[in-house]
Amino acid sequence: MPRKTIIPVPFSMSPYGDGNDKTYKKILKISAANENMQETFPSNLLLDNCTINEEVEFNINKDSHPEGLFLESARSMQLNLSKAVAKQLPNSDQLLILGGDHTISIGTGLGLSKHIDLSKVGLIWVDAHADSNTAKTSLSKSLTGYPVAINCGVGPDKLIQDFSSNIQNVAYIGLRDVDKGELENIKHTDPLIFSNLDIEDLSLKVIIDKILHKFQDLEHIWLSIDIDSLDPVYFQAGETDVPVTGGLTPRELLYITSRIAQTNKLKITELVQLNDINQDTPLLVLASRISEIALNIGGYRYGKK
Repeated sequence: MPRKTIIPVPFSMSPYGDGNDKTYKKILKISAANENMQETFPSNLLLDNCTINEEVEFNINKDSHPEGLFLESARSMQLNLSKAVAKQLPNSDQLLILGGDHTISIGTGLGLSKHIDLSKVGLIWVDAHADSNTAKTSLSKSLTGYPVAINCGVGPDKLIQDFSSNIQNVAYIGLRDVDKGELENIKHTDPLIFSNLDIEDLSLKVIIDKILHKFQDLEHIWLSIDIDSLDPVYFQAGETDVPVTGGLTPRELLYITSRIAQTNKLKITELVQLNDINQDTPLLVLASRISEIALNIGGYRYGKK
């Protein structure tokens, strides 16, 4: 049986709050039978079919570095997550990384670069935000808005110095809150950009088709999902940090994940920015379903093997 590994990253050093550091435990728990939230199933699919890595630890240092808030904490997380990714990649067909804020993608990319030529990887960023800021373009100086730029080789020296290669193929789905000048930081990747307005004009099927056509010669896909790509009507208060009106539906997130998983190129999936609000919610079920489908262990729920 193909080996699938889950790596939890309780990192949430951002000015928006730190409620999401342990949410991964509930996502895994919800995958088991929960009579109040979903129909009853005989086993916890994620736990039964996957190896769960130890939590990635990091040094908490809430510094105010001029190039980004909490940069030292992010550096610690980045190095430790990259080690976990690099250790698990050779023996895992797929990785699922469940984390706090989207800053964790810096560590994911670094670990990936140690084993795989990133020029052969397509990054699909499902998010309300482009997350391609640098200290020069960011108003908040929050590192949670930097990860795409850093994975493309642009950003604080301390965070990009260890990469052995940079992402050269990027596609965005769901953008609707982009800073002026932000996309200039990754223009050399010639990214495919699809806002929620594009979804209405083109249909999500056509958009996924276009992305997969661009990535057809690549060996691997990295799917990174920020839960704030969803429309705020699906959140309870505090369940994500930066909700933006006009987002995706839960069904659309499941469709995106399913289409990418069916390519058999999906190497790494990230799911971030879902805060723990001390109660079980429909979004925890959604996160569990996304995780199962990404790892090719939940397709039967939709009548597919």
